[in-house]
Amino acid sequence: MCTICQARDPSITTYESHISDEMAASNGTETSVSATLPSYTLDQVAGQLTHGYWNQTGRDWRAFDVESGGTLSYDVSQLDSKGQATALQAFEAWEMATGISFSASTSGSADIVFTDDYSGAYSYSYVAGHEITQSYVNVNTGWQTYGGYYLQTFIHEIGHAMGLGHAGNYNGSANFGTQAHYQQDSWQYSIMSYFGQWENPYTNASANYVATAQLADMTAMAWLYGASTTVNTGNTVYGDGTTLSQEGMDLSRSWAVTINDNGGIDTIDLNSRSSSQRLDLRSEHFSDVDGEVGNLAIMRGTVIENARTGSGNDHITGNEGNNFLETGSGDDTIVASTGNDTLSGGAGTDEVIMNGNFSDYKFGAKEGLSIEDGDDTTVLLGIEAVTFADGAATIAKSANETTLSYIADGETFVSQVVTSDTSNTQDWTSRTDAFDADGKLLTRVTVFDDGRIDKEDFTGPDDPGGPTTETLVDTTGTQKWETWTQTRDENGILQSSEIVMDDGVVRTTVYTDGVASTLTAVDTLNAHSWSSYVVAYDSTGALASNTMTLNSGVERVTTYTDGVRTRVTSTDVAEVLAWETKTQTYDSSGTLLESRVDLDNGICRETAFENGRKTSVTTTDADDIMRWTSHTVRFDADGQRVSQSMVLDNGLGIEKAYANGTVATTSVTDNEDLYRWDSYVDTFDENGQRVSRDLVNDNGLEIKNLYENGQRVQAISTDVSDIYRWETLTKFYDASGTLQSQQMRMDDGREITRTFSNGLETETTVTDTDDAFVWASHTHHFGDNGDRERHVLTRDDGLQIDTTFTDNLRSAVTVTDGGDLYEWSSYTTNFNTATGHAVERVLTTDDGDEYIFSYMEPDVGLG
Repeated sequence: MCTICQARDPSITTYESHISDEMAASNGTETSVSATLPSYTLDQVAGQLTHGYWNQTGRDWRAFDVESGGTLSYDVSQLDSKGQATALQAFEAWEMATGISFSASTSGSADIVFTDDYSGAYSYSYVAGHEITQSYVNVNTGWQTYGGYYLQTFIHEIGHAMGLGHAGNYNGSANFGTQAHYQQDSWQYSIMSYFGQWENPYTNASANYVATAQLADMTAMAWLYGASTTVNTGNTVYGDGTTLSQEGMDLSRSWAVTINDNGGIDTIDLNSRSSSQRLDLRSEHFSDVDGEVGNLAIMRGTVIENARTGSGNDHITGNEGNNFLETGSGDDTIVASTGNDTLSGGAGTDEVIMNGNFSDYKFGAKEGLSIEDGDDTTVLLGIEAVTFADGAATIAKSANETTLSYIADGETFVSQVVTSDTSNTQDWTSRTDAFDADGKLLTRVTVFDDGRIDKEDFTGPDDPGGPTTETLVDTTGTQKWETWTQTRDENGILQSSEIVMDDGVVRTTVYTDGVASTLTAVDTLNAHSWSSYVVAYDSTGALASNTMTLNSGVERVTTYTDGVRTRVTSTDVAEVLAWETKTQTYDSSGTLLESRVDLDNGICRETAFENGRKTSVTTTDADDIMRWTSHTVRFDADGQRVSQSMVLDNGLGIEKAYANGTVATTSVTDNEDLYRWDSYVDTFDENGQRVSRDLVNDNGLEIKNLYENGQRVQAISTDVSDIYRWETLTKFYDASGTLQSQQMRMDDGREITRTFSNGLETETTVTDTDDAFVWASHTHHFGDNGDRERHVLTRDDGLQIDTTFTDNLRSAVTVTDGGDLYEWSSYTTNFNTATGHAVERVLTTDDGDEYIFSYMEPDVGLG
C-alpha cells in the first residue's frame, strides 16, 4: 500500500497576500524565491507526476491495468448527495482527459472507493509491482465550504488514485519559495500542484480554481494509459452554447480549464462576450478568456478548427487546421497559420498577420481577397490591414475590386499594388503592379481567369515605356509548356528564359553574352522523381555540371569535361538510405573507370573497371563493425572472379585464387602471429573439392595434407627447422579418414613404418638405414585388440631375435645365428607368462644336435 497522498487544505495553508479575498487566507504571507528555478518542458512536468514524485521516496510509477478506451469502476455510496454529485463531475473531467470510462458500483471491490467520514482529503492505493489493484479516496464533508476548490479536490485525489503524484516533492503542505524545484509548478500546468497561479512568481495567470485535468496531467495520463482517441469526436462547441455538460466547458471566468478533443469540426464560441479575448488555438498554448489571464489551454494533438469572438479588441492565433475565425465588432488581430483558412474581421478595423514575406504569396479573388501559399489558401473577409514579415499592406474595396497596397519595411512609398476582381466582372483574376519611389510603374503581372499569366516589364532603358521582357502563353494547350518568358538587355541580347512546362516543371536559363551559363529546373507539381536540378555550362556553352535533388533526399552531382561526363557523386542528404555517398568516375570517352560507395555503417566499397567491365571490388571496414579490415575481389575479362584478398581484424591475411569461377587455392597468413602456424595453402579441384593443404607452423614444421573426394588421404610433415628427432613423418588414411599407415624418417637415419587396422596398430618396423646402430631392423606385430604378439630383431651381425607374446607377456624367444657366428644355429626359450620366468630352452647346434634345458629359477641368460 502506498503512503497517503493528501490534498492541500486552504483553511490551514499560508498563501501570498496579493490574491483575491475569496482565495486568500487571513494569515497570508509573501512567497519569495531565493534562486532562479529551471524551466521544465511539458513532458518533464508529466514525468514528475508519473515518476519523480514516487521515486524521491523510493517508490515507482503505478497505474490500473486498463488502457484508454477501457473502463474503471467506482463506489460513491458512502458519500452524501453533494459529494456523490461532485465525484461524478470529477470523473467526467478525467474521462475527457483520458478516454477511460467510469462505471458506478456499490461493491467494496470497486477500483476506486470513496469515503467522507475522516478528516482532510487524501487518497491511498494498493499496489502490486506497477499495478494499482484498488484505490481509496476520502474528502471530508467540511471541504464543501471551500466552493470550487471542493470539485478541484476530487479531481486532484482521483488523479492520485489513478497513479499521479504531486507536481513537487511535497505532501500535506508546501511553500513555493523552499519546495518548488521548477518554474511550471502551479495549477496552470497541473491540478496535482499545491500552488495556485498567484503563488508562482513565474506564472502569468489569473487566480482561478481548476475544473479539469491540466496539460501536464493529461500528458502524464497518456503515458500511463495511452493517448485518448475517443474523447469529443463529434462537432463540439466550447463556450457559448457548449454542447458538453462537463463543468467549465462554457469557458466562463470562474474556472481554469484545458480542452482535450479527438475529432470533429470544433468551435470555440465567445461571440456574446465583451471582454478583449486573446485566443490561441495552437495546442500546448494558453489563452486569456473572458477577462482572465492564462485560464484556457488546448491539449497536445487537439485541433479546434473554428472560433468566434465578441465586441472586444480580440487577438486570435490560428492553428494547422482549416480555420474559420470570426472576430466580431472590435478592432481585432488574427495571426494566420497553415491550412485553408477563412478570416473574417466583422466591424471595426481588423488586421491579419502573415508569417511570410510579401513575395512568398500569390493573390487572388476567391470569395474575397485570397492569399495563396503553395497548397494553402487564406480568404480575407472584412479585413482592413495585412502585416507581412517584411512589410505591411492596407486593403480598400470598391464595388467590383479589392485593392491591397503594400509598403515594405523601411520604405515610405507603396511598392506593390494587388488588385483582385472580386466581382468577377473582368477576364482577369488579379493584377500586381510594382512601382518605384516616384510612383512610376515598373512591372505588371496579370493573372487571367483562364490561367494565363501576362508579365510586362516597363524598365527598358531605351524605351522607358516599352517592355524588355516577353512572355508567351500557350492558351490553346498545343505546346508542352504553359508560359515562356524571355528577357533581353538593351542590345536585344538574351539574358534569361523561364519556361513553365505543362507538368509543372519550371525551367529557368541564365545567359552570359548570349551563351547559356546555367539552367535551373524545379518540379513544382512533384511529377518527377526529382524536385530540382541545376545545369552549368562553360564559356563555350558546353555542359560542365548537373546538380540534381531527388525526391528521395539524394543529391546527385554530375561533372563534365568538354561535354563528356567524368564524375557522378550522389549524397544521401536526407539520411534515409543505407549509404552516405556514391561516386562514379569515367574516362574521356565516358566509359566507367571507378565506382565508390560509402555506407552509413562505415563500410566503403570501391569498384574498378576496364573497358567498361568490372575488374576488382575492394571493401574497407572503416568503423570496425566487421571481423575483417578489408577485402578485394578481382575479375577476368569475362567477368569471372580470379582472386580474392581479405585482411581480418586479427591480422589474418586470406588470398583466394579461382579457376573458371571456382576456388582453386586459398592461402591464409598469420601476420600478427596469433596462432601456432605462419601460413597454410588449400588447393581445390575443378569441382571445388579440396585436394591439398600445405601448412607452415611457427616452429618451421611443414605439413602437407592430400585429399581425395574431400577426405584427407595423406599427411606429410617435414621438420625444416630440425626441432624434432625426426626429419619427415608421412601418414596414410583410407576413404573414411581412418589412419592406415605411418612412415617416419628419424634424424639418426632410422625409418619407422607403422600400419593400422580399424584404428589400432598392427605392425611397426624400424630400419637402421644409416647403420647407426648394432641392429639392422626390428618389427613389432600386434593383434586385433592392439596387444603386442611378436617382436623380430635383426642385428648387424646376422643374429635374429624373434620374441612372441601372449596377453602382452613374453611367452617365447627364438634366437637364430644368421651370421654363423656361434656353434649353434638357433635356440628357443619358453617362458611362464604368469611369472615371466624361463621354463625351457631348446638349443640346436651347428652339427644338428638338439639340447633341451629346463629351469626352476629365473632365467639368467646365456653364459
